[in-house]
Amino acid sequence: MLSHDDSDEDARILATKLFNHLAPIIGQELCELYVIPQIDSFADDPNSKVRKAVACHFYNLCTIVSKISFKNKLIPIFQK
Repeated sequence: MLSHDDSDEDARILATKLFNHLAPIIGQELCELYVIPQIDSFADDPNSKVRKAVACHFYNLCTIVSKISFKNKLIPIFQK
């Protein structure tokens, strides 16, 4: 899977961008179940370029998830 390829930082960066663009299309439930955990994983990536991509490409995800998920799941990712 593209987002789990540990050897290719570019693939993880691209996955982060795609998650952001697809968030409005795939909807709240799928974002909360699958995308947020993956973004959380990318936020802990050892590569700074991947972490930067997470910080730069999360707007659509923030607008599509519930207020509770935003507060309890997304904000802690960015407080790390």
